[in-house]
Amino acid sequence: MAVYLNTYEVWQSYGGPEEGGWWYESGSPVQSIKFSDEDYDEWLESKTAVERVMIAGEATLAFTQGMPPTPSKTGYGGYTFVAGSDQPSGYYQDNDYRSWFEDHYGKAFPQERPQYC
Repeated sequence: MAVYLNTYEVWQSYGGPEEGGWWYESGSPVQSIKFSDEDYDEWLESKTAVERVMIAGEATLAFTQGMPPTPSKTGYGGYTFVAGSDQPSGYYQDNDYRSWFEDHYGKAFPQERPQYC
């Protein structure tokens, strides 16, 4: 399988009222780049964790056109910003953009809504 560098918009979704309320992480792909034709597992073994984090961080920075996340004005302490802008895009808790390597084209997560156990 190939190596993909996927960038996601990530936020916290409300799971339900159990135990005083619980949240889970959700994400939607905003960019997916075929990074290498090498086998995914072999590629991972050839790079150190630091190298992978640096490349992914640069991809996130490039996607946002170099603008760091601006704390939201809602008082929740989350990030909400439009790529390339320091203006909030909405009032969501903990929105952020993150990039990481995967063996597939970017896809929304979770595939199914988690259930409280």
